[in-house]
Amino acid sequence: MKVSVIIPVLNQEKYIARCIRSLLNQNLNPSEFDIIVVNDGSTDKTNLILESLINPDNKNLKIIENPENFGLPKSLNVGIKASNSEFIVRVDSDDYVNKNFLNFLKTYLEYNNSIGALSCDYFLVNENEDILERVNCLEKPIGCGIIF
Repeated sequence: MKVSVIIPVLNQEKYIARCIRSLLNQNLNPSEFDIIVVNDGSTDKTNLILESLINPDNKNLKIIENPENFGLPKSLNVGIKASNSEFIVRVDSDDYVNKNFLNFLKTYLEYNNSIGALSCDYFLVNENEDILERVNCLEKPIGCGIIF
């Protein structure tokens, strides 16, 4: 495995399926990446949605259930420890990504091995997925979308 995508999730029944679908539809060979979802004690329908996404076509999707709500930092560590990949990227459960997201980030790091981490610009969108603003990651950094 080249890349592991870590998605911590807590009560995101509205967005988690869109997030995972956007990652499953990457233009990177599925054998090169896995998606590790860490369900951090969700009490809404997140569990049901995650279960519905488990099928033989999604072999690179792994779901970890925390026995209780551990919080974001510990859930991220659970996901990182479950990875065997060269690269790790974090995505929030309400995000969705372009189909070239993983391939671009992975390729850039492979050809620039003096760089330890890479972030990318992102779009802020409204509930209808209309783009509100393109954000420069250097001016307004966020924790997700960074590969290391």
